[in-house]
Amino acid sequence: MSSPIYQGLHRKLFEAFLNLVDDSEAQLAALLRSTDWKDAHSLLSVGGGQGIIEASILRNAPHASLWYLDPSGEQCDAFRQYMKTAGLSQRVRDIAQTTYQDYLTDQQFDRVLSIFSWFYIGTEGRWLTKLLNLLTVGGTAILVLPNITSIETIFYRAFSPDRRMTLVGEEVVSALGHLDCTVVQKTYVKWLKTDELFVAEQLSDGSLALAAFAAERPVTSFKLDEIEKIAELIKTNHKARGVPLSWDLILVTRNS
Repeated sequence: MSSPIYQGLHRKLFEAFLNLVDDSEAQLAALLRSTDWKDAHSLLSVGGGQGIIEASILRNAPHASLWYLDPSGEQCDAFRQYMKTAGLSQRVRDIAQTTYQDYLTDQQFDRVLSIFSWFYIGTEGRWLTKLLNLLTVGGTAILVLPNITSIETIFYRAFSPDRRMTLVGEEVVSALGHLDCTVVQKTYVKWLKTDELFVAEQLSDGSLALAAFAAERPVTSFKLDEIEKIAELIKTNHKARGVPLSWDLILVTRNS
């Protein structure tokens, strides 16, 4: 992601993007309901960011130790600091600055968690097999990805230069169908209202920032025809309740 989206004049637009798409409370609630965390003893977080979700899970999983991996040194440092501030550092067993593909361990986990990080792993069989091998028998992986109906997915497919970012939950579920696991897919929707997306018939800051985030370039780089395309995509995907920002929670349980 180019820095102008995060800094200077574009910081306001990035904050508008965050305000528009934030569904963190609903996602955390769904994660906590998704499985019995009290029975978990080992948790691997894949690309978990600074650790807000992991801290909440640890508070609901009193017997669990946490392993963490992220290829970004900055994210690993932020995670380490957040765990310290939260008073949970003693529950963290390892912080690995590496990719999922390069991650090596003899440990197996009761739970594996990936929240909007599976874009960089995909549906290749060897990586899904690795996921099952990382789980204990009966262990569960929880993967969170956009749903195919989401306006976020639609923007990624229209504007993203990184084709990995177009991955949706349905594609992962389909690929897992060939492996020895049980898969449950649950879809959640946050409805974006018209007044969040348009102001006086013009695209809102949030709409523009969402497209800029997907395109990985500043809002000011969009040409008139692209702005018209953004507006058309929003209008085309508008339903009775608004525009869907939808995401999938995929539970993958290793059978044997």
